Amino acid sequence: RTAIIIGAGGAVALRVALTLFASVLLELPWVKTIGGLLLLWIAIKLLLPEDDETEGLEGSENLWKAVRIILVADLVMSLDNVIGIAAAASGSLTLLVLGLAVSVPLVMFSSSLILRWMERMPWIVPGGGALLGWVGATTVFTDPAWPADPTLPGWLGTAIGCAGIALVLGAAHLLGRKTETA
Repeated sequence: RTAIIIGAGGAVALRVALTLFASVLLELPWVKTIGGLLLLWIAIKLLLPEDDETEGLEGSENLWKAVRIILVADLVMSLDNVIGIAAAASGSLTLLVLGLAVSVPLVMFSSSLILRWMERMPWIVPGGGALLGWVGATTVFTDPAWPADPTLPGWLGTAIGCAGIALVLGAAHLLGRKTETA
């Protein structure tokens, strides 16, 4: 219990620092493209069947090893959250702080409730993957490395977001079928 409390506190601090860092980096050319592509990959991986291998805290003999496991697991699992919030905030510090203020406590304190929702409403996971697909594709599209053309139609951003959704759902479907047959 102590390890979870210390690990959760460290995870919050780590996520805030990473998100602030990511929001600054997203202003540089090509970083949004890389982050958006990574977000698309994370969304696809989210929708693929899970491996049966799980590591728990049962094998951790001491408190600090357990805390380290919690922090490393949170770092790996929160990558999509960090990139997603930083990208969705579009450089707005207010939206960034608001996104963190809502998402971190929501995930940490209501994870068992969210898990029950996901079991009862299986569309939540593909919906989350679709949302990540939208954010990933529009993040790539808004990278400062790509020349902005003011004559582009306004609906193009929506079309690119929809293409991101289709890419994520289609790729996850195809890759999921491939792993089932293997």
